[in-house]
Order: sequence, then structure tokens, then C-alpha cells
Amino acid sequence: MVRSSKPSAETLDLTLRADDLSTTYAELQMVHVPPSGIISFPNRSEFEVTHLPGSTDVLSTSRRVSIDLTVLRQRFGDQAGHLYGIIVHSQPRPLVFKNMTLEIRRPGVAAAVRPLTLADHAALLGVWWQDRAGEWDFEYSGQVLDTLNGTYQSIYLLGRYAERFAER
Repeated sequence: MVRSSKPSAETLDLTLRADDLSTTYAELQMVHVPPSGIISFPNRSEFEVTHLPGSTDVLSTSRRVSIDLTVLRQRFGDQAGHLYGIIVHSQPRPLVFKNMTLEIRRPGVAAAVRPLTLADHAALLGVWWQDRAGEWDFEYSGQVLDTLNGTYQSIYLLGRYAERFAER
């Protein structure tokens, strides 16, 4: 995965914005589910990779994750049947979101922005997936997860998404 400050035509981008993100240690995680069903443990978002204690991004009101489709094609080949779940959680303090939005960008389609209300829990924000025609889509979930077991719950939920999307 290549993380870049600018979205390109060949990326899937998800940006979470909220007033309180500037005072909360929140992170996005990504879980890749290939058609084989073997799940790679969550990759970290751009925010975590670039974050250093005391750096200016601590005051950021957004978190972003980008999926480079060119790299994915090189690494895994055809993406039909692959899922990419995006989870938000925080440690050690709970999330407290105000005026929260989720911006979703994919190739060839204008950005979609949706307001969110997730209270103070970890959540599966949604799933990127590619259909057999080669089109990428994002399905919003908003499923609240247990804070301590959020990653494992998200893996279970993504397995259920994979079963449902298998027919598409």
C-alpha cells in the first residue's frame, strides 16, 4: 500500500473528520479479506504511520486511509472478490465525536460525504469491495464494536460481508 498526501485517480480514499479528533488518539485500521478467506492483520492508516509524539498532526481533525489500486493489482492481481474493511477506534481514551463526517472517494466517481453519529465506541465504518464488472464500491456499516475486541469482531463481520458479496 502506498500512502500519499494527494488522492490519485487510482486510489480508494476514506477520510474521517470530527471536531474532537484533535484531542483524541483515534486511528483507522484496514483489514484485507482476499477471496481465499485468509485475513491479513490490519494495516495501519496514514495518520499512525506518520505520527510521532509532539508532531503537529496531533492537532489534526481528520484521519485518512488510502488504498493504491495499482499496487494492489501488482501484489494480488485481479481484485474481484477482495474486501477492505475500515475500522475506527481509540486508545486509551474513548472516542468522543462531534460534527463527524466520512468522505469516500473512488476512481471515476465524485466524493460522497455522509454525516456520522457513532458516540464513543469503536466501529466498522464500512467495506470497500470490487464487483465482477471491476467497479469499486463502499458500503457503509457503522456497526459498533467492543473497544477491547474491535479488531477481532471486525474480522468476523468482514467474513460475513465476504459471504454476502460472493454472489455479486
